[in-house]
Amino acid sequence: MGKDTNIRVAETIAYIGSQVGAAVRPAVTKYLTDEMQRIAAMPGALDVFSDEMHIGTKGSKDDRAARRAIIMLEQLRGAPYVPATTAAQIKQLGAAQLAPRLAPLLESITIVACQRVGGVMNPLSQIFLNRFRANPIAFLQSKRLFIRGSDQATGGNLRNVADFWFLYDFKAVPVFKILTARPATDSGGHSFSAVSIPAVDWFNVPGRGATPTAGSFAQLPGTELTGADVVLTTQFSGCAFCFKVVNSRIFATHIVPDDSVNHNKPLAAAGGGAELARQLAGQVNNVAGGDFAAPVPAGGQFYVFGCGYSNIPNLPGGYPSQTVPDEYMSVIGFFRNGAWEIYSQHVMNATYTAARLL
Repeated sequence: MGKDTNIRVAETIAYIGSQVGAAVRPAVTKYLTDEMQRIAAMPGALDVFSDEMHIGTKGSKDDRAARRAIIMLEQLRGAPYVPATTAAQIKQLGAAQLAPRLAPLLESITIVACQRVGGVMNPLSQIFLNRFRANPIAFLQSKRLFIRGSDQATGGNLRNVADFWFLYDFKAVPVFKILTARPATDSGGHSFSAVSIPAVDWFNVPGRGATPTAGSFAQLPGTELTGADVVLTTQFSGCAFCFKVVNSRIFATHIVPDDSVNHNKPLAAAGGGAELARQLAGQVNNVAGGDFAAPVPAGGQFYVFGCGYSNIPNLPGGYPSQTVPDEYMSVIGFFRNGAWEIYSQHVMNATYTAARLL
């Protein structure tokens, strides 16, 4: 690693630091320095990294610094370096295009640096409380969310308040994550408690039996939405989310259409998740529709939000069936203004669609 490489990398880190707030500057600088040291440990990688940031004399000094910053931050998303074609495209950006391209990268690097390094500044808490909770639909329509919720449950009535971490992954496709544990590499992030609704395989519902076309869903295990002001469950790619309101109490469950471990017990070969949702909604002969087992009180409308079918007014099609590998649905809710609000987000590659379920 020659002197030119050291100087170019150090100057770019300093420039990026100058573009973020003073409160987060130490964390951003440390994170970038640590990442460069990690890349330097790979033979020749740092020289290639630096070479991609060679701009020449194009534009003003500030423009060249901004181009190097963009290249460095894009490289960190796909470390150890971006394709030469990407770097070349960045070098050809017009001066007016630099700030719009750099701004979201600066926001991302600030979030991930504070998450990694920790300290007094915690942008993830601000994002969770002031953006996500304050306007769930807007957040879910613009930001990718991934939730890793409870492990599977086999029966019984469930009340599962657990601790979670709201975190951020800057690599490749930026994504906000909700996990049950903070990675050992991170010192920051936002922690919160939530009502966590476990996933239950359809054939493990008490009284349902393992015959796909006959049985009863009238004894579903229910999780009451109480004890925390957030509710969530793990990812859906064919499952059904069910809930009902009894007076002022709300109960919910997450039902899986096959064996969630081995995926070798389909509910209905021809129908999959849509067939499961229709059975739960009482729309299939020889299968009793869904309701919650005691001690969940009787009464209240039983709602189903499934893959391809729903009995929620204005959402009759449920969420779309999975057609590409990067496609899934999430459910999360907040207790706001004295009532529960429950939302879904459907992710399909880079397209995010949100809906309010309750």
